[in-house]
Amino acid sequence: MAKDRVIVRIFTDATEAEVAQSRLEAAGIESHLHSDDIGHMWPSLEETSGIELAVRPEDAEKAKELLKTK
Repeated sequence: MAKDRVIVRIFTDATEAEVAQSRLEAAGIESHLHSDDIGHMWPSLEETSGIELAVRPEDAEKAKELLKTK
């Protein structure tokens, strides 16, 4: 993950992470998902490190607020 990104949430479920990323993108916030599961080839790794949803530092507060509401 780029150093200019801030992790706003860590997920254990890939679908939840993708839905959250879609919500941010719909609000105009660029985001990235990162996990150490070798491209979903080893999904059990998600349980140990999770799936990180990261945004630019200037978008972090807005992203956190958007992710609080469902």
